[in-house]
Amino acid sequence: MKALFGKRSYEEIFFSASMAVAAIVFVVIYAYLYLNLIFIVSPQVFATLIIMGTVIPAFLASFTGLYIQRGDSEIFEGLELLFLAVTSSIALSFVFGILGYLFSILLSHAFQGIIYSNIGVSALTAAVAGLAAYFTASFVHEINQKKMAALILITFIFGFMLTAVRNNDHYWWASSLCALGMPVNQTPLYYSFTMIITGALMLTFGDFLKPQIVKLTKAGVLAHDEPLVLTILYGIGALNLFLVGIIPYGLNETLNQMHIFFANYTFIHVGVVILFGFLLFKKFPRVFMIQNYIILALTAAFYYFTVSRYVMPYALSEIVVIIDTIIWFTLFTRALKQLSESV
Repeated sequence: MKALFGKRSYEEIFFSASMAVAAIVFVVIYAYLYLNLIFIVSPQVFATLIIMGTVIPAFLASFTGLYIQRGDSEIFEGLELLFLAVTSSIALSFVFGILGYLFSILLSHAFQGIIYSNIGVSALTAAVAGLAAYFTASFVHEINQKKMAALILITFIFGFMLTAVRNNDHYWWASSLCALGMPVNQTPLYYSFTMIITGALMLTFGDFLKPQIVKLTKAGVLAHDEPLVLTILYGIGALNLFLVGIIPYGLNETLNQMHIFFANYTFIHVGVVILFGFLLFKKFPRVFMIQNYIILALTAAFYYFTVSRYVMPYALSEIVVIIDTIIWFTLFTRALKQLSESV
């Protein structure tokens, strides 16, 4: 990358690229509207243009930014780099697409009548496209474990919120999270895509943990068979999310049962890993082991009193368990990093 851009800083490159993206988007949209004699754009078309003006630049900036960094940092090579580029680019474009959608709603209410002119639509879409390109390029620059973890969390939260907001059943929370994926509620695509991309990101995140596990194995902290066991358990967890997204809910009883099985097994799988932490994480810091079993005890108690005793709707209970899982995984990755740095 240094040979390609010389002495220019990454910040200058990001800024120049975002300005170029904004200029191109403005010219293309304005020319299209003018040549088709469209002087006033409908709110639906405006929202579509804003979303496209965030999704496309975000994807291209992310993919290109990751590719041109190879050789300049510890970024992956070969298929690992390709998988990282594809999954993170899709996730970032998904997140920025949601932000663009929300931004179009805000502008529609704040500047009614003004923003729907062809020059107004072109200028606003161009500005959003430039911002999407800039912030995406900044995010993927020197991407690391912390950034990747943040991307997974943001993607899941944004996808979940979009599905809940667009859902026809505003009382979905009284049943279960699976209700968000029912075709009758008009949001199965958002729900399924969120689960699938989250599973893909989890697999990608595993590559950031690999150097730490290899280091611990060489140092003798982990036995030679333990990395394989951890890899299999981690892969099963990510695969569960894939299957929850791929297998639809609300079409027929067979698919419903399969979907529910893998959704429930996702929680059970994490619970089993935590339960057998004394075998899987024998050399981990003692404070992590204490936190490990505190989370297990609190989550089990919460599940019993809220679900078995019907104190709280099942969907809200699922959300709490998901939050507990995120907290545990954060503590696990932090403990793994500390352990690898200490050897």
